[in-house]
Amino acid sequence: MKNFPGHRLHCLTRDLCDWTHAEQAEAFCSAGARWIQFRMKGAKLDCWKKAAIEVGEVCRRHGATFIVNDSIEVARFAEADGVHLGSCDALPGEAREQLGPDAIVGATIHDQLELATAVSEGVANYYGLGPFRSSPTKGDFLPALDPAEMDLMIELAGKIPVILIGGITRFDVPGLIDRGAYGVASCSQLFSGGALEENTKAMLAACARAVEKAA
Repeated sequence: MKNFPGHRLHCLTRDLCDWTHAEQAEAFCSAGARWIQFRMKGAKLDCWKKAAIEVGEVCRRHGATFIVNDSIEVARFAEADGVHLGSCDALPGEAREQLGPDAIVGATIHDQLELATAVSEGVANYYGLGPFRSSPTKGDFLPALDPAEMDLMIELAGKIPVILIGGITRFDVPGLIDRGAYGVASCSQLFSGGALEENTKAMLAACARAVEKAA
């Protein structure tokens, strides 16, 4: 699909005391990941923009896709490849208008109503569907998706790639790809034990095997 690089693993950064967002992006990229979603919560705008610039520099050095979470303004300031928007953020149409036709625009989907809205708007390049299960990195504590509803929403998304998110482990990946998901987004699992590179490599390998098996 136009404006959607074919990366099966989306790596999300998180707010940590001992790793900067740029250091996290460096570890992900060094492990072979090529989609970095910069997620920073509760920071002042100037700090948010500074960190975005640093993450963008890492992504460009590695040839990775650089996505900013939540903020069109920060994405534009840091010259990111695109933005990922949640249900409480700006609308995808606003992102397309401000970032231009070549920007990647992702939209978070939790239920069929949100999916129907996103489909009717026809702007998003991909959907982030979740939560697959409860995740320690999310503060909204939404209930996990019912498997039947998840299957239906993947089907209703049509040709728009669906990325599953929410507590996904490498052992979940084969089943999700087999059910029609394009890929997975991961955060907490990548940080398990502080072994970012090893965990990222394991998740990338799981994605590659799943895609090969489903082909």
